Amino acid sequence: MVRIPQADFKSKCNEILGVSGIEGDISGDVADLSLGDYLRLLENQVFWDLLSIKVDRAPFVNELHEVRKIRNRVMHFDQDGLKDGD
Repeated sequence: MVRIPQADFKSKCNEILGVSGIEGDISGDVADLSLGDYLRLLENQVFWDLLSIKVDRAPFVNELHEVRKIRNRVMHFDQDGLKDGD
């Protein structure tokens, strides 16, 4: 596992999120990122390569999108509730 200094990590996050049109920057703790922020970062091949994760990026990001959808339905009180497969 590669350790990335926090300042370098924040700089790369700000660079990538800036390209995605996200307002603001990561000036506080990286733990303050939203799930959507993580998705935008992980969808970026340069960022993924920086992490040196030995997992296929596309299926990982697709599954994380599914988690985001379920999370949003739960946290935003979808009156239809969860489906059987969720």
